[in-house]
Amino acid sequence: MKKSTTINHIYWIDNNILTNGTHLKLHRDQSVDFHNLLMTPGKPIIVWDSVYNYQGSKMVPQLPLLKVNYHYRIVVGITSVPDQTYLIRLIFRDLQGTELKRKDFRSPVSDFVFPAGTASYSIEIINAGFTDVHFDRIDICEANLPKDVNNDVVVYPQANADYPAQGNYILVKEGKQSRRYDPEAVQHLTKMPMQVISISWQNRQNVVDLVSELAEQQGADQLHLVSSDPSLDETVITLLQKYPGSKGLIASSAQAAPVEGCEAWPFEVPSWYSPDVMAPNWSQIGKTINHEWRK
Repeated sequence: MKKSTTINHIYWIDNNILTNGTHLKLHRDQSVDFHNLLMTPGKPIIVWDSVYNYQGSKMVPQLPLLKVNYHYRIVVGITSVPDQTYLIRLIFRDLQGTELKRKDFRSPVSDFVFPAGTASYSIEIINAGFTDVHFDRIDICEANLPKDVNNDVVVYPQANADYPAQGNYILVKEGKQSRRYDPEAVQHLTKMPMQVISISWQNRQNVVDLVSELAEQQGADQLHLVSSDPSLDETVITLLQKYPGSKGLIASSAQAAPVEGCEAWPFEVPSWYSPDVMAPNWSQIGKTINHEWRK
């Protein structure tokens, strides 16, 4: 496996195909609810295209660049009413726009090989009898990656595994456009026996419950927690209240005072990541955590 591999996230786009009777609700996390009682089955409701000729098309790429003959996994976060009455279609085209190959599938997870001679490709969601669809996002990654890299929450192997972690967790918020699955970098993140919990930008899982379950599995009744983003501070605070005697480091000094065992970073947290940054700065995070934990 490569040292670092990208899981690309693809969201609903503005230039979707809307027909008469369509009601579309776009949520803050860019998930979408689609409703149409009148639409004829067999028509696409949205198309993403890997168009790279901006001068000719005035469009920017909506899909990631892929490598010829590589094996990929596509994961589509979609549900429909009635159940599974949708079709996902991949179409691969040459330089002249002639179709080379297509792949249709109904399962939300499928593998494919990027065909030789492909200059562009597209992804379509096609109505196969639904009236309602909820769409979250599409993930595209190399097929040999562990399946859990497409989950909203990924628990990495423990850093510095010479000693048991026993409730030492770093909560990391991933970028909006992609996730970098980088287990080797995480292994060198900190001299402390910590475990990284990577949380997607679109996450809906209860992270408090997930961490509690992990702590129970490890037999930990006191935790050491690090929040590396203000959006995760409340999770750390809730866990400190749930596990008396635990210690936590959070990003926002405004929330630290009322909670026993909770401290804030003594400086403004660096821009380790943002919706536009592909990967957290693991090296900087590790150095800062090591410095603060020694105190």
